[in-house]
Amino acid sequence: MIKRFAAMTAAALTLGLPLAAFASDDGSSTLQDYYGTFHIGFGALHYSNGGSLPQLHLSSNNRFGNFFLGSGANLAFGRIDGLKADRYSFDLRPGWIYQVSKNLDIVPYARAGANFQDVYQGALRDPTSASLKLGYALGGGIGVNWSPINRLVISPRADVSYYRQDYGHFKNSAGKRVNKYLSTTEYREKLNVSYYVTRWLSLGVYVGADQFGSSNASLVSYGGMLGLNF
Repeated sequence: MIKRFAAMTAAALTLGLPLAAFASDDGSSTLQDYYGTFHIGFGALHYSNGGSLPQLHLSSNNRFGNFFLGSGANLAFGRIDGLKADRYSFDLRPGWIYQVSKNLDIVPYARAGANFQDVYQGALRDPTSASLKLGYALGGGIGVNWSPINRLVISPRADVSYYRQDYGHFKNSAGKRVNKYLSTTEYREKLNVSYYVTRWLSLGVYVGADQFGSSNASLVSYGGMLGLNF
C-alpha cells in the first residue's frame, strides 16, 4: 500500500510541477477554498470478482483552525448477473492539519467507516434468495492536500483499518439462513483532483481502491464530480 500511495503522490507531483512554473500565485487561496467544498460525483464501482454498479459519490473536507474533518458516502445501486445489488458506504475522518507551506498541507487522520451491501432476487421485503453484508472499519491514515497553482487542488490519501463484517445468506426455497463473520485488514488509496472554475464552483475527478486482507477481494471506484463551496 505504501508503494501505491507513493506512486499516486509522485504522479500528482509530476502533474503539478510543470504547471507550477507558470503559476500566477502560490495557490494558497485555492487550498483554503478546498476545505469548505462539498463534492457531488457520479461514476462506477467495480468488483474484483466481476460486476460493476453505477455509483453516487458525496464528500466534504472541512477545516476548523488546524482541526480537520473529512466525510464521505458512496451509494452504488443496480444489477450484477441479473440480480439486484446495492452497496452503501460511509466514513468520517477527523485529523490535524500540518502546514508544510502556503499551498501544501499534510493531514494525518483517524477513520471510522461503515458499509451495507445486499444482493437479492425477487422483492426486497420477500426475496427468494438474498445475501447481506454489514461491516465497520476503524483505523487511520495520512493525506496530502496540495495546490500547485491557482485553481487546482490535488489530494491523495491512504489508510489502513481493522475491518469486521457479518455476512448473511438466505434462500427461501430451502428455508435456510447462513451467517458468517469476518475480521481482516482494509487498505484504501484515494485520489481527488479539483479545478476551481470560480471560488464557489469546482470540477474534478476521483479514483479509489479498497483491498480486504491479503486476498484478491478488492473494489475500484472512479468518476467525475462537481464541487460547491458555501
